[in-house]
Amino acid sequence: MPRPRWPRYTPLAEEERLSQTGGAADLSVRWIRRLIFIGVGLGVFQQFTGINSVMYYGTQLLGDAGFSESAAIIANTLNGLFSVLGITVGLLIMNKVNRRTMLIAGFSLTTFFHLLVGLSALLLPDGDAKAYFILVFVVLFVFCMQGTIGPLVWLMLAEIFPLKIRSFAIGVCVFMLWIANAVVALAFPPVVAALGIAPTFFIFVGLGLLALVFIVTQVPETRGQTLEGLEARFRREYS
Repeated sequence: MPRPRWPRYTPLAEEERLSQTGGAADLSVRWIRRLIFIGVGLGVFQQFTGINSVMYYGTQLLGDAGFSESAAIIANTLNGLFSVLGITVGLLIMNKVNRRTMLIAGFSLTTFFHLLVGLSALLLPDGDAKAYFILVFVVLFVFCMQGTIGPLVWLMLAEIFPLKIRSFAIGVCVFMLWIANAVVALAFPPVVAALGIAPTFFIFVGLGLLALVFIVTQVPETRGQTLEGLEARFRREYS
């Protein structure tokens, strides 16, 4: 009776076996770890723009900028309006512009408007002009954020992960995204109360610069590529 012939062990075979688990075992594969690192970075830096802090505490922020309580409530509706407009524009141009280009443009613009908010709060005298300058720059920040980084990060999380690990990998990234959201949202009011508007937005400027370095050095282009082609590329480049 012939002896059974067992499959020969190879690192690639082991990698294929692990990738079928769709769980923590996949973290032993180097290129999968790298992709999850990129996905986590995208999610965390999306929240480190402070978008949800501005949406949650916009009325308080505008009140600190110089608006009366009733005027701040009315002015804060512009954040919601321009959020919707930004998302609409982003959806219209998303498949016409490379992902990396949109991310770099998005983080450059949001960082620029953070800087303008901080400089307005620092340099302008208290009064209506200061309040309206801050309002305009905050609204433009919301528009640019929601037109680029906001929807694009969610799209890229769906594009960079192979099907076999997508559920697990996106779960990890989204978990870290919401942890980052909780940290920023909880820290925003006491930081503004302790430091003021200008230093708080200068912190966002620093985080935006870190995000730009991360995008330029770590994030791959995914537009116009198949899932199979992306997986082969990631295996080749990150193994």
